[in-house]
Amino acid sequence: WMAEHDVMNHSKTCHPFSCLDPSMTGEHVLINIRDPVDRFVSAFDWARVRYCAPSDTRQHGRGKFPWYSHDKYCEEDQAIKQNLFLKYHQDANLLAAELCSKNAKVKKSALKFLHDVLRHGYTVQSRLGAKSLSAAHRFLKRNKVYIAVLEEGFAFDAQIDRAMSELLRSFLGKKAGMRLVKHSHYVDDANKDTHSSSELQGAPTNLTHKSEICIAKVYAEDYALIELLEKTSCKGGEDYQAPCKRALDHILSRR
Repeated sequence: WMAEHDVMNHSKTCHPFSCLDPSMTGEHVLINIRDPVDRFVSAFDWARVRYCAPSDTRQHGRGKFPWYSHDKYCEEDQAIKQNLFLKYHQDANLLAAELCSKNAKVKKSALKFLHDVLRHGYTVQSRLGAKSLSAAHRFLKRNKVYIAVLEEGFAFDAQIDRAMSELLRSFLGKKAGMRLVKHSHYVDDANKDTHSSSELQGAPTNLTHKSEICIAKVYAEDYALIELLEKTSCKGGEDYQAPCKRALDHILSRR
């Protein structure tokens, strides 16, 4: 329906990095939200697949190759190999321990790895184009932000359609939102929606409770923003508002 009615020509998609700016005003924005600890685990597991291990038999490739053909290609990076495979032994719990270390030098090194390899900067805050929590708050006040939450037990595809419908109702009028819902073919199945990282080969990372607490502290500002989003962005029709609030509350209740 959106393609047929030329809606896409009036929108911009930005992935993986944000194209938003704190100075924007009056924009209608749709972003996805994921539990920051789960996002950390996903990023760590993807790094294990993307980069070449010491005994890797895959071909070396850069750019799109490791992204789309990770069974055949890996990205060679000696510094990452030294840290990810030889220092941390592919164990996110070892990285978490250093992130909470009382040794400033050890913690600084771990944060650098988190930023350079695991996209520490790819946070809820950065998705709003903000470099500080106060800038993110200003963005939320000046713009209308709608969210779809990737959380176990909640149908992600259904949330995307509902959030987009709510956005169109606000931007183009109530009839536009109703037409999108009418033409939508999503199945409200909370069991089928998973992040693409779940399809990667190899055993997934299992964080200890202690590590989860540590990573949650690292992303404390993200959790503060999720609380704010629950109050400011889960507003609208009941079919959008109620699932949005429940999904965000579920994230917060786990941390």
